Amino acid sequence: MQILIDTCAVIAMMDKSHHSNKEISKFILEEENTCIVASTVVVEVCQLLKYRFGSRYELGFLREIHKTSFILETVKFEDLPRIIEVLAKYNDLKIGYVDASIVAIAERIKTNKILTLDRKHFGAIVPSGFEYFDILP
Repeated sequence: MQILIDTCAVIAMMDKSHHSNKEISKFILEEENTCIVASTVVVEVCQLLKYRFGSRYELGFLREIHKTSFILETVKFEDLPRIIEVLAKYNDLKIGYVDASIVAIAERIKTNKILTLDRKHFGAIVPSGFEYFDILP
């Protein structure tokens, strides 16, 4: 199954002391799952890892993406109208560009599976083409 991975899930996976580390890692390591990371998430994760834990973690994350079967999905120009729509529609929830880009990519690649700890945002968004996002774990 195709799963888009959100920033907080990546951070939980990288932080061995995080309470969701084992659960998140289980989803990522399952062979039948195709893990997709938005390019916007990579940037956000690198910034967070570097400033919270140091550059060693940032490098470790990039090495993991390079050596694993993660698929790096870039935001396309055609995603921008949907990103803008999500930002405007859910402005009261303070949904940011990264989350809105995940929504646009998920809709474009036709998956409603999101690996995230952010149930507040992704639970409120109604995706185009699906009734709801299936929030994992």
